[in-house]
Amino acid sequence: MIKFFIEKFKGLEKDVVKIIQAGLKFSLIVCLIATGILLAYETFFSNPTLYYIGLKLLQTGAMFAAEFGICGLAIDTIRKQMA
Repeated sequence: MIKFFIEKFKGLEKDVVKIIQAGLKFSLIVCLIATGILLAYETFFSNPTLYYIGLKLLQTGAMFAAEFGICGLAIDTIRKQMA
């Protein structure tokens, strides 16, 4: 199963790879901001709202990363089937 995904990612078109990379960078930035907020909650503030904001941002960043990868594979597959 892992080999299947590795082969799929190796065969992606260049423009799809650029979109996936940009999406993963965006997701990484969102996750890093969320980690900073959670670190601030842990060390400086005890505000539960800050905790929930950091947690939701972390979940959102992880979800964006998964969606960019899956949608990139789907778009590449559709493009190859149409050609």
